[in-house]
Amino acid sequence: MRRCLALAACTLPLILAGGAAADEYGGPGFSGDTFLIPHGAPPQLIGTMHVDRRGLRMDLDSHGQRVASLYHWDGDTVYSLYLDQKLYFETPAEQAGMRIYEDRPCVGFSGGEKLGVEAVNGRTTEKWRCSGEMNPPPDRPAVDATVWYDRELKFEIKVAQDGGQTFEFRNIEVGRPDGGLFTIPGDFEKLNPQVKMPETQKPADH
Repeated sequence: MRRCLALAACTLPLILAGGAAADEYGGPGFSGDTFLIPHGAPPQLIGTMHVDRRGLRMDLDSHGQRVASLYHWDGDTVYSLYLDQKLYFETPAEQAGMRIYEDRPCVGFSGGEKLGVEAVNGRTTEKWRCSGEMNPPPDRPAVDATVWYDRELKFEIKVAQDGGQTFEFRNIEVGRPDGGLFTIPGDFEKLNPQVKMPETQKPADH
Protein backbone atom coordinates (compact mmCIF):
# COMPACT_ATOMS: atom_id res chain seq x y z
CA MET A 1 0.00 0.00 0.00
CA ARG A 2 1.48 3.34 -1.00
CA ARG A 3 1.40 5.99 1.67
CA CYS A 4 2.65 9.49 2.32
CA LEU A 5 3.83 11.46 5.28
CA ALA A 6 1.52 14.12 6.64
CA LEU A 7 2.90 17.58 6.09
CA ALA A 8 2.40 18.38 9.75
CA ALA A 9 4.22 15.28 11.03
CA CYS A 10 6.93 17.37 12.68
CA THR A 11 7.80 14.68 15.23
CA LEU A 12 10.15 13.29 12.57
CA PRO A 13 13.79 14.44 12.24
CA LEU A 14 12.61 16.27 9.14
CA ILE A 15 9.24 17.18 7.78
CA LEU A 16 7.91 15.28 4.80
CA ALA A 17 4.97 16.65 2.92
CA GLY A 18 1.81 14.85 1.91
CA GLY A 19 2.32 13.21 -1.46
CA ALA A 20 1.05 10.51 -3.77
CA ALA A 21 0.15 6.95 -3.06
CA ALA A 22 -2.92 4.71 -3.44
CA ASP A 23 -2.79 5.56 -7.15
CA GLU A 24 0.37 6.52 -8.98
CA TYR A 25 1.48 10.09 -8.45
CA GLY A 26 0.33 11.81 -11.63
CA GLY A 27 1.85 15.25 -11.20
CA PRO A 28 4.73 16.68 -13.24
CA GLY A 29 7.16 16.54 -10.33
CA PHE A 30 8.67 19.55 -8.61
CA SER A 31 11.28 20.85 -6.19
CA GLY A 32 10.77 23.63 -3.68
CA ASP A 33 12.03 25.22 -0.49
CA THR A 34 10.08 24.20 2.62
CA PHE A 35 9.30 26.83 5.23
CA LEU A 36 8.01 26.42 8.77
CA ILE A 37 6.12 29.43 10.10
CA PRO A 38 5.52 29.16 13.86
CA HIS A 39 2.47 31.03 15.16
CA GLY A 40 3.38 34.70 15.48
CA ALA A 41 6.99 34.19 14.33
CA PRO A 42 8.84 34.83 11.05
CA PRO A 43 9.21 32.05 8.45
CA GLN A 44 12.07 29.58 8.88
CA LEU A 45 13.63 27.78 5.92
CA ILE A 46 13.92 24.15 7.01
CA GLY A 47 14.89 22.35 3.82
CA THR A 48 14.14 21.39 0.24
CA MET A 49 11.54 18.95 -1.02
CA HIS A 50 11.79 16.94 -4.25
CA VAL A 51 8.78 15.04 -5.60
CA ASP A 52 8.13 12.95 -8.69
CA ARG A 53 6.67 9.59 -9.73
CA ARG A 54 9.45 7.69 -7.97
CA GLY A 55 8.83 9.19 -4.57
CA LEU A 56 9.73 12.14 -2.41
CA ARG A 57 12.87 13.38 -0.74
CA MET A 58 13.40 16.04 1.91
CA ASP A 59 16.84 17.59 2.52
CA LEU A 60 17.70 19.81 5.45
CA ASP A 61 20.51 21.02 7.64
CA SER A 62 19.97 19.59 11.13
CA HIS A 63 22.22 21.04 13.84
CA GLY A 64 25.00 21.63 11.32
CA GLN A 65 24.79 18.29 9.55
CA ARG A 66 23.18 17.45 6.22
CA VAL A 67 20.30 15.00 6.52
CA ALA A 68 17.90 13.60 3.92
CA SER A 69 14.76 11.52 4.19
CA LEU A 70 13.70 9.39 1.23
CA TYR A 71 10.48 7.52 0.48
CA HIS A 72 9.47 5.55 -2.62
CA TRP A 73 5.78 5.49 -3.45
CA ASP A 74 5.80 1.75 -4.05
CA GLY A 75 7.65 0.95 -0.82
CA ASP A 76 6.90 0.66 2.87
CA THR A 77 10.13 2.11 4.29
CA VAL A 78 11.46 5.59 5.03
CA TYR A 79 15.24 5.96 4.58
CA SER A 80 17.06 8.53 6.71
CA LEU A 81 20.43 9.46 5.21
CA TYR A 82 23.29 11.19 7.05
CA LEU A 83 24.98 12.62 3.99
CA ASP A 84 28.29 13.69 5.54
CA GLN A 85 28.82 10.42 7.42
CA LYS A 86 27.59 8.27 4.48
CA LEU A 87 25.25 6.38 6.80
CA TYR A 88 21.55 5.56 6.59
CA PHE A 89 18.88 3.71 8.53
CA GLU A 90 15.39 2.46 7.77
CA THR A 91 12.08 3.12 9.51
CA PRO A 92 8.83 1.27 8.69
CA ALA A 93 6.43 3.61 6.91
CA GLU A 94 3.66 3.07 9.45
CA GLN A 95 5.98 3.90 12.33
CA ALA A 96 7.13 7.05 10.53
CA GLY A 97 3.56 8.37 10.40
CA MET A 98 2.50 7.44 6.88
CA ARG A 99 -1.06 7.83 5.74
CA ILE A 100 -2.92 6.72 2.65
CA TYR A 101 -2.83 9.30 -0.14
CA GLU A 102 -5.59 10.42 -2.44
CA ASP A 103 -5.37 13.05 -5.14
CA ARG A 104 -7.49 15.55 -3.24
CA PRO A 105 -7.22 18.11 -0.47
CA CYS A 106 -7.97 17.38 3.19
CA VAL A 107 -6.53 13.86 3.18
CA GLY A 108 -6.30 12.84 6.84
CA PHE A 109 -9.44 14.78 7.77
CA SER A 110 -13.03 13.58 7.95
CA GLY A 111 -14.44 16.74 6.37
CA GLY A 112 -13.51 19.46 3.92
CA GLU A 113 -15.06 22.61 2.44
CA LYS A 114 -13.72 24.50 -0.54
CA LEU A 115 -13.41 28.21 0.22
CA GLY A 116 -12.33 29.39 -3.19
CA VAL A 117 -9.29 29.94 -5.39
CA GLU A 118 -6.25 31.81 -4.11
CA ALA A 119 -2.71 32.52 -5.33
CA VAL A 120 0.15 31.24 -3.15
CA ASN A 121 3.63 32.40 -4.11
CA GLY A 122 2.55 32.93 -7.70
CA ARG A 123 0.73 29.61 -8.06
CA THR A 124 -3.02 29.10 -8.41
CA THR A 125 -4.41 26.95 -5.60
CA GLU A 126 -7.70 25.81 -4.16
CA LYS A 127 -8.19 26.99 -0.58
CA TRP A 128 -9.88 24.41 1.64
CA ARG A 129 -11.07 24.25 5.22
CA CYS A 130 -10.32 20.79 6.66
CA SER A 131 -12.00 19.52 9.82
CA GLY A 132 -12.01 16.38 11.93
CA GLU A 133 -8.33 15.44 11.87
CA MET A 134 -7.91 11.67 12.00
CA ASN A 135 -5.03 9.99 13.83
CA PRO A 136 -3.16 13.10 15.05
CA PRO A 137 0.37 12.67 16.46
CA PRO A 138 0.38 11.42 20.07
CA ASP A 139 1.97 14.65 21.34
CA ARG A 140 -0.99 16.91 20.49
CA PRO A 141 -4.80 16.86 20.18
CA ALA A 142 -6.60 16.83 16.85
CA VAL A 143 -6.75 20.22 15.12
CA ASP A 144 -8.51 21.63 12.10
CA ALA A 145 -6.52 23.28 9.32
CA THR A 146 -6.68 25.43 6.23
CA VAL A 147 -4.88 24.02 3.19
CA TRP A 148 -3.97 25.35 -0.24
CA TYR A 149 -4.05 22.57 -2.82
CA ASP A 150 -2.19 22.85 -6.14
CA ARG A 151 -4.10 20.91 -8.81
CA GLU A 152 -1.19 20.93 -11.25
CA LEU A 153 1.31 19.58 -8.73
CA LYS A 154 -1.28 17.34 -7.03
CA PHE A 155 0.08 18.54 -3.70
CA GLU A 156 -0.89 20.76 -0.80
CA ILE A 157 1.68 23.55 -1.00
CA LYS A 158 0.57 25.29 2.18
CA VAL A 159 -0.99 23.98 5.41
CA ALA A 160 -1.97 26.19 8.33
CA GLN A 161 -2.92 24.39 11.55
CA ASP A 162 -5.42 26.17 13.78
CA GLY A 163 -3.53 28.01 16.51
CA GLY A 164 -0.29 26.37 15.47
CA GLN A 165 2.30 26.19 12.74
CA THR A 166 2.13 26.76 9.02
CA PHE A 167 4.10 24.75 6.45
CA GLU A 168 4.65 26.20 3.00
CA PHE A 169 6.53 25.45 -0.22
CA ARG A 170 8.20 28.41 -1.92
CA ASN A 171 10.45 28.88 -4.96
CA ILE A 172 8.79 25.91 -6.66
CA GLU A 173 10.40 24.59 -9.84
CA VAL A 174 8.10 22.34 -11.85
CA GLY A 175 9.66 19.30 -13.51
CA ARG A 176 11.19 15.96 -12.61
CA PRO A 177 14.10 16.24 -10.17
CA ASP A 178 17.35 14.41 -10.85
CA GLY A 179 16.83 10.66 -10.55
CA GLY A 180 19.90 10.25 -8.35
CA LEU A 181 18.07 12.01 -5.54
CA PHE A 182 15.83 8.96 -5.13
CA THR A 183 18.54 6.35 -4.72
CA ILE A 184 20.81 5.49 -1.80
CA PRO A 185 24.46 5.90 -2.86
CA GLY A 186 26.34 2.62 -3.07
CA ASP A 187 29.02 3.72 -0.62
CA PHE A 188 26.53 4.43 2.19
CA GLU A 189 26.53 2.03 5.16
CA LYS A 190 23.26 0.75 6.55
CA LEU A 191 22.81 1.15 10.30
CA ASN A 192 20.97 -1.26 12.54
CA PRO A 193 18.86 0.96 14.82
CA GLN A 194 18.99 -1.74 17.52
CA VAL A 195 22.78 -1.54 17.71
CA LYS A 196 24.45 1.39 19.44
CA MET A 197 26.68 3.29 17.06
CA PRO A 198 30.34 3.70 18.00
CA GLU A 199 31.15 7.19 19.23
CA THR A 200 33.26 7.85 16.16
CA GLN A 201 30.29 7.12 13.88
CA LYS A 202 27.57 9.01 15.66
CA PRO A 203 26.32 11.98 13.63
CA ALA A 204 27.68 15.17 15.17
CA ASP A 205 25.26 17.23 17.24
CA HIS A 206 26.24 20.87 16.77
